[in-house]
Amino acid sequence: MTESIDHAREARLAAAAISAAALRAGATAIEVLPQDHELDPGRNEAVALLLRRATAEEQPLTVSWEARAQYSIQLYARTAIERDAALADAARLRAQLERAARIVESLPLAPAAMAMGGPVAEAYRLALTDAAAALDNEAAQEQLTDHGDVPSGR
Repeated sequence: MTESIDHAREARLAAAAISAAALRAGATAIEVLPQDHELDPGRNEAVALLLRRATAEEQPLTVSWEARAQYSIQLYARTAIERDAALADAARLRAQLERAARIVESLPLAPAAMAMGGPVAEAYRLALTDAAAALDNEAAQEQLTDHGDVPSGR
C-alpha cells in the first residue's frame, strides 16, 4: 500500500515539476518580447503571476490534517499493541525465571559439587539437564497455548 502511495506522490511531484517548468518557460518567453507599454500594459503582471504560480507548484505537496491524524492514530495503535506484547513477554519470561530459580534451589546438590567431578558432579549435571528440559517443555507448551494451537486449561 505504501508503495502505491509513494508512486502516486512521485507522480504528483513530477507533474508539479513539469508544470512549474512550463510556467517559468512561459514567463521567460514573455519577458524576452520587446516591451510596448501602450499595446501590452499588463506584461509585467503576467510574468509575475506565472512566476508565482511556478513557485507555488514547486512547493512540497502538503498532507491534509485528516491524513496526518489517521497516520498518527495507526502509529499509536501499532505502538500500543507492540508495547502490550512486550510487557506480556516480559511477564512470561519473569515467571519462567522464577520457576527456574525455584528448581535450581530445590536441587539437592550445590553448584560447587560440579567442581568435584565424579558421580556427584554427574548427578548434578543430570538434575540440571532434567530441570532445563522441564522448563523447555513448559515454555513450548505455553507458547503453543498463547498462539491458540492447543486448548488452554486456564
